[in-house]
Amino acid sequence: MLPLSPSAKLLITGPASDSLRQLSGGWSYTWLGAPDDSYFSGRGISILSGFQKLSSGKITHVDTSPEEIIAMSGDYDAIVVCVGEEPYTEFEGDINNMYLPSSQLKLLDTLIEQSNNL
Repeated sequence: MLPLSPSAKLLITGPASDSLRQLSGGWSYTWLGAPDDSYFSGRGISILSGFQKLSSGKITHVDTSPEEIIAMSGDYDAIVVCVGEEPYTEFEGDINNMYLPSSQLKLLDTLIEQSNNL
């Protein structure tokens, strides 16, 4: 699957796919990170923007249910799933495990089970 061809048709999804807030994390704007992505306007590129900038292939971005993504996946060479934690620091970020949020785990589990182009 990797490396991806520059002309690959890609389906890009996940909560971190078009969010500089999620990519930057805590302490990037305030101690809990930026309140939303508007702070980062003109200050970087998201994963989605990077693919759009460098790819000559079809790039489609979706934020929908895992089942709808599976239904669309046959039209693409690969699915790129971008997951991660919300920005936080100090006490807000104290955790006892390294698990992703359950909605992101469900997305990954469903795509892994039902797609051959993840």
